[in-house]
Amino acid sequence: MTTTQARQDSLGEATLGEFAEGLRGELIRPTDPSYDEARSIWNAAHDKKPALIVRCRGVADVIRAVEFARSEGLALAVRGGGHSIPGFSTTEGGLVIDMSPMNAVRIDPDRRRIVAQGGCVWGDVDAEAQAFARELVDGVRTSIERIDALIAGAAEHWRLPRLSRVDLNVLRLATFELIGRPDIPASVTLNEAVEIARRFGSEESAGFVNGVLDHIARQVGAPGLGRGLEE
Repeated sequence: MTTTQARQDSLGEATLGEFAEGLRGELIRPTDPSYDEARSIWNAAHDKKPALIVRCRGVADVIRAVEFARSEGLALAVRGGGHSIPGFSTTEGGLVIDMSPMNAVRIDPDRRRIVAQGGCVWGDVDAEAQAFARELVDGVRTSIERIDALIAGAAEHWRLPRLSRVDLNVLRLATFELIGRPDIPASVTLNEAVEIARRFGSEESAGFVNGVLDHIARQVGAPGLGRGLEE
């Protein structure tokens, strides 16, 4: 009898049944057809056999699995969406918390954050980020005449063809946010635009972009203007 089988048998069917019923996700055991696939990790050098695998569907499942492992004295490993080269995402004879089904991503532009669940990989994050970026680009394209008119009016003594590509595109994207995304505070839009201009533009880009956008934000009455440029 292997260590995994011994640990599994010692838990008892009633205990395991009660544990499984309290989960929204799936409890996988060595006798289940999906066990070998579920226990496999990216680094095949770590060929371990956990006694239990919990494929979590939410935070409640993670909490319940941690509490169960603690009460039963089981070694605990957590698998996210990454590679886990050292093999920390599996364990011999213990319990694996598999968070790979938890791959939701939420972009919070107001707080300049991406909130990702523990099972996410970069592909999940990229998909949501691209959707947000696509909205900005499509918004600029459909409102380009109004956007350029606002920029031209605020950029005194500067014709649009004379502006650098970096400055002009940053101004266009930020101006769309000011007129088309009232849910994003103007101060957030200005701060992000200035940061991008400072990083990718010239020495004068940050101050120029801030001045133009501050003028536009006040002109259109964009909410949440605040102080604009961060100190």
